[in-house]
Amino acid sequence: MSDSIIDKLDRLAQTRTQRANLTAEKQAAVDRVVTPEIKVQLDAIEQEFTETDKDLDFAIASLEAEIKGAVLERGVSATGQHLQASWNKGRVTWDTRTLDIYSTLHPEIRPYRKEGEPYVVIRTSPARE
Repeated sequence: MSDSIIDKLDRLAQTRTQRANLTAEKQAAVDRVVTPEIKVQLDAIEQEFTETDKDLDFAIASLEAEIKGAVLERGVSATGQHLQASWNKGRVTWDTRTLDIYSTLHPEIRPYRKEGEPYVVIRTSPARE
């Protein structure tokens, strides 16, 4: 593996840590200027809007489930003023592992095999000891 990739991954991790630290520093700066009285008022506002958020999230999830169920039942898309619920035919999938074995016995199917471009996912690596 190229050292330059490892160096860049380490630099990326450091930059992400800097961003997280900056967010914490920003919150600490805000906390220093917010008086206890204002903090109580902000907490009350947060609580008030949290309950409303939960109610709206529930209403949205319920309506989405109803719409999806109705569209699936009818088998047709529906369009409102701002949103559209698109009915889509189910995707066809194949058991690639089994077909690869099958293709060794039946090479005539190999031209029908398509393989996508490789791609990269960056995720947190396990801790090294």
